[in-house]
Amino acid sequence: MPLDGQVLSRDIWIEIATFLTYGDLLSVRSCSTWLNKVITSDEVWRPICEQRWLKNDYKVFANYRKRAETNGFKCLFDFFKYRNHIDETIVKTLRKLGQGDDDIRHYWDSFRSLMDYGDLIMPLLTENSRNGYTGTHGAHGPHNESFEFTFLANQLLTAMQHGLVFDLINCCSGDATTLEWVHYAEETVFLPFSALDLSFNLLLPHRSSCFNEVNDALHQSFKNWSEFKSLPSTLKVDRVMKHLFQVLTNRRNPQWDSLSRFYLDDFFLLRVYAGEARGHPLVLLAIIQAFASFYGIEAILCEEFLIVRDEKVRSGQTYITVSQAGRPRIFTQKGLIESMCRIFPSRQAVLNTVIPRLCQPLKTKSLLTKLFDEWYPYCKKSYWKALPGRRCDLLSKAMPHSLTPASPAVYEYAQAYWKINQLPPHPSFRAVGKARFASYILEQFPHDYPLLQSLKFISDSQLPKVPKDIKVKLFSTKYLITEGSIEDTGKFAIDSRNEQQSYIVIATKNSENGNTYYMLLDFLGEIIVSLKEDFRLADKTTSDAIWHKMRQYLNFSDLGLFFTRYDQTKCRLVPSNSYAEYLKA
Repeated sequence: MPLDGQVLSRDIWIEIATFLTYGDLLSVRSCSTWLNKVITSDEVWRPICEQRWLKNDYKVFANYRKRAETNGFKCLFDFFKYRNHIDETIVKTLRKLGQGDDDIRHYWDSFRSLMDYGDLIMPLLTENSRNGYTGTHGAHGPHNESFEFTFLANQLLTAMQHGLVFDLINCCSGDATTLEWVHYAEETVFLPFSALDLSFNLLLPHRSSCFNEVNDALHQSFKNWSEFKSLPSTLKVDRVMKHLFQVLTNRRNPQWDSLSRFYLDDFFLLRVYAGEARGHPLVLLAIIQAFASFYGIEAILCEEFLIVRDEKVRSGQTYITVSQAGRPRIFTQKGLIESMCRIFPSRQAVLNTVIPRLCQPLKTKSLLTKLFDEWYPYCKKSYWKALPGRRCDLLSKAMPHSLTPASPAVYEYAQAYWKINQLPPHPSFRAVGKARFASYILEQFPHDYPLLQSLKFISDSQLPKVPKDIKVKLFSTKYLITEGSIEDTGKFAIDSRNEQQSYIVIATKNSENGNTYYMLLDFLGEIIVSLKEDFRLADKTTSDAIWHKMRQYLNFSDLGLFFTRYDQTKCRLVPSNSYAEYLKA
């Protein structure tokens, strides 16, 4: 007997719909014309669409998109079908690539086609990063995805993030852009630069939440919003900074305040918003500029100051500086001169040389030169190196949102690209540098290979030959793994000298002197080599506990390059077919 949906009211059906799966909703929809109208209404699909696609802003990746989003959706149900189809296509393609059945040319064509979705692919990839190697990913609802799927999704996301940084560097190749002063450095420079951070997408929501939190605090302070709007620009900025730095302080781990130097983390904008870094003074000035712009205040970023245009003061502008300790301060022109005179003995030199130099608007190329050249001594180390012990429990307390340290190695990768772009315009000189860099990409970041073509970095004739099997290339060149025993691969090893340190056995090697070595993967995804006799293999119960503890930190690791799943019966990781064959060869 057909279901008479009208026995229940429309509001009740909408409430019921929140507990149904996509397939269930389609089944209910087919029961009657009346139910079809209810189930396809925006009230049903708005929370679903917001949860999966609309709650976060990924427009920073929009430049990748070569597939135009269909406009003029009649309803959110049509929008859902469109975006859901994209997600299912992505999942299907990644599954196929993970199986490794295609030839290498089709592999790259498929990988590049996924990049063409641009920001449309980001929600699914971000969900994958958040879930890590748990097997709970898919277009809609949990699926038992292989670790290869997670690995490839991470490689796709990382390649797109690196593309943002390469685009940022490329914008300084032309003379016209080089001469422009940087506009909205927070969004145009520091945000794409932060894409070097593996946890970029996970931390992206903290940027908008910080804006919302400060905005809410301002509205609480000014019940009558017109009072705030009527304030002079300097007072507006002062009120904004008060709430902004209160929010940042509340979010920040207090242990970072005691650091005596800056680290790579301090230049990653999103880590500052998330409270996982205190921020370099220039990064904080760029954030103040972004908030000032949000409230219609004109502010110009300089090397040491943020100049605020203010018609209500005699000089027409005021100056904001941030100390090394992260404390902001506002100066009038008179106060700035007096402050400089306490540092420099000649007042004339302050007026004619010092202040004009410090108050020059910062150019885009100058800022990138600071990031990749001047600040390199800071950027070659991360906060993680400043932590004593460096255990996983310390990481979860210090970096609770990313659970991943900033990577100086990835920074140096982008720095190499920057250096090549700054080489003298000598054809032979540049060709050698580009060819070597292209070879380096294939060895260390092979899934960035499509960027070489899309960025026109090097001519097709000069591109290095792509290996037939990318995974084998990574085994041999990135990790320097040779053939060996597979018996202990995937088991968990405990350091006999430190029982709190646990590892995953990647390979076992016998040396010519008779010693046996383990290649081990730690909880950060880094590989170490150590004598087998210094470790003991964990039993099943201990192995299960180690796995459930380690996997939350391995989200961005190459674990899926070596293993396909976790065997809950044997309490060990199962090597992927390609890795097992490689070790046995």
